[in-house]
Amino acid sequence: MSFFSRNSFCLVTGAGSGIGREIAVQLSQEWSKAGAQSDVVLLDLNLEGLRETKAMIVPATPGINVHLIQADLGKLDSLESTFVEIVKIGECSDHQQYVMIHNAGTSGDMSKSIAELQDPKPIQDYLAVNFTSVFLLTSHFLSRFTEGHRLILNISSVLAFQYYPGCSFYSSGKAARSALMGVVAAENPSVRVLNYLPGPCNTAMLHGILGTTGDDELAEKVRERFGKALLTCRETISELVKILQDDKFENGASITSPLIPKL
Repeated sequence: MSFFSRNSFCLVTGAGSGIGREIAVQLSQEWSKAGAQSDVVLLDLNLEGLRETKAMIVPATPGINVHLIQADLGKLDSLESTFVEIVKIGECSDHQQYVMIHNAGTSGDMSKSIAELQDPKPIQDYLAVNFTSVFLLTSHFLSRFTEGHRLILNISSVLAFQYYPGCSFYSSGKAARSALMGVVAAENPSVRVLNYLPGPCNTAMLHGILGTTGDDELAEKVRERFGKALLTCRETISELVKILQDDKFENGASITSPLIPKL
């Protein structure tokens, strides 16, 4: 049985816009086309964005139930209660497959060098949203969903291993998440684990990075890609869909979109 033919439960974080929205839309479309009765949970701080994503899914995807959860992943004290809400949805139907997609994230302050960052609070706040919440949600997922086919997908970045001035927050968070996924794969060989690097896409986050990074070299290299048509979320997530359908990736691997430009 293939990935998209299984009745599935899927959680997508950061689903209110950009790449997270596109993942939710395309996966829902594929499950619907295959006749897989599935529950897709969209999580984001932006409730209006979540409603817009749902509106893009529901009309054309029979068999797909879309659920919205508004949550701030930086508020770690409430994360367990948020997952209890998620579990109630996951346990209410006969699912053959459980999927967790870690997409939510922020870029952090890219205008400062490491030497200028000596206040621990913004570092702690950044890691809470971009790493600690991923760690805790993954732990809850593994302990609560123990049957059926399971997949954990982390949206990563080339900046997890290519380093530029001003990227201390972003690169550290992405690298930590990728390393975490490697350990998850080593500890849970029956769980499929993947880091996907979608490349620079035309999203609000990328435009924010270009506007604030303290590294002119990085900004210029990414801007060069604008002249060749920046990747769209639809393009790069279509490649992800193919990877999930083929299901031939090494567990815990980091795979870049074949469309990704070299920085």
